Amino acid sequence: MKRSRKIILASVLALGISGAVLAVGSHHYCSTMTMQEKSEMFNYYLSRKLDLNSDQEVRLESLSSRVAAILDKVRQERDQREVLIDELLTNQPLDQAALLGRISEKTDYVDQHAPEVVGLLAGFVDSLDAGQKDKLRQMVKQRHGRHGFGHRFGRHHDHGEWIDG
Repeated sequence: MKRSRKIILASVLALGISGAVLAVGSHHYCSTMTMQEKSEMFNYYLSRKLDLNSDQEVRLESLSSRVAAILDKVRQERDQREVLIDELLTNQPLDQAALLGRISEKTDYVDQHAPEVVGLLAGFVDSLDAGQKDKLRQMVKQRHGRHGFGHRFGRHHDHGEWIDG
């Protein structure tokens, strides 16, 4: 497999695990928590569910705290999004160079941190035994099913029933 494909695949996996940190904290009772607090909650939950040993817990903590720090930065920049949208819609003609510059900044940031996150993810995943990997795979599948398309359009995520929204 080409090196570029490996990096892309590893980045996708890293983002998937990172998304799990956000997904755990996306419930209304977690909305006031910091990313670090969500990370700690995620670590506790995953450690308990997968029966992690102390080495695995350290690896998970390294991964989730780094991802939390990166997501904190991204979240801070999200506040600037309204200003950017306002600038784009009021300045005529659209400043394509400025927009491409902003996009490049975001992709450069991801590119800069991807190798570190992928390395931390690989260290954690490689430390899991086959049973733990299977259980993690099942947890990801269950989470994906509960927070997919139906949830956004009024479908109750636990029972599959339609609710008035």
